[in-house]
Amino acid sequence: MASTSMATTTTELPYCVVSDAQIVLLWPTIDLFGINIYVGIVCISAVVLNFVVLMSTKKFRRQYSVVIVLCVAEMFAELGIILEATTRRPLFLDAIAAKRAEKMSSRQCLQPWVLSQTIGDFWCPSLEFLMGLERMCAVTFPHFFRRIFVPNNIKIILFVSLVAALFVITPTAITIIYPTDNVRWSCGRKAAYGSNFGLVDYSYNVIGFSLAFTFNLIAMFNATSIKHTKQSALNLTKLKCYTAISFLSTLLVSVPNLFSILNVFTTVSSLLMTPAPILACANGAIQFFVYLTLNVEYRQRFIDLVTFNRMKVVRVKPLLSFRQASTSTFRASVFH
Repeated sequence: MASTSMATTTTELPYCVVSDAQIVLLWPTIDLFGINIYVGIVCISAVVLNFVVLMSTKKFRRQYSVVIVLCVAEMFAELGIILEATTRRPLFLDAIAAKRAEKMSSRQCLQPWVLSQTIGDFWCPSLEFLMGLERMCAVTFPHFFRRIFVPNNIKIILFVSLVAALFVITPTAITIIYPTDNVRWSCGRKAAYGSNFGLVDYSYNVIGFSLAFTFNLIAMFNATSIKHTKQSALNLTKLKCYTAISFLSTLLVSVPNLFSILNVFTTVSSLLMTPAPILACANGAIQFFVYLTLNVEYRQRFIDLVTFNRMKVVRVKPLLSFRQASTSTFRASVFH
């Protein structure tokens, strides 16, 4: 009788059983991972291209230092989505074939794609928050901006990046030191860090991007009363780009994350949750097209790089009379 009791207490399976009902739910996710791989590659290519253009001149490196760091942060986010798809897709297929999966601990779930996505989750909204705050101060509090932001630009970027890093390093260290057994076998940020961390992650995104957009709107409103000079025109172009970026981040990242927050307290349709990775990919890539559309200098530099400086733009004044023809020039693109 005692031996029977002992047998029943030691028969815990060393793996997780994947039921037929779970398999039915896995197939759409597997298909989505296939799409995420291709979308992620296209989007990270746009982010890298944006980074290359901004790094190509000393003037851009000085004016857009925050945006350059944001490109690096977006690379982590995009890479995390690609790695998630390439890691989880074969994992799910193996689980379907064997109808079982290896049991995982939270420490084992600290996989490269989890860490990469988590870095992007906190670094990107932190930098966009800084971009919005910087533009609002430049327009609304110019003396404060010139005294604090201008001479300490790099230090402020490093400080904001450090704050974002602490949100990643702290839970990662806790997971390594105090791992939890038998978490979800497919892993993820919640499995690695706990369900409460997911709420912190989503909230940080929503608050960061929303405040960035609010700051930029305040700056845009105040900028309308400023007398337009050449310098203010350049700053207005920068402000338009920042506002567009923060708006798109709010739309593409904050809104899906808001649905994820609501999903903690109530059931949200999967149709609203499923596109989140693709929208996050688009958020990083679309910044390149924002600058290409709104920033003339950026667009010209991009053309220079693509054409290996073979295309030149000649700026001229319109002719007022035939006598001025010899001194006038026309705006044209020529190859030499």
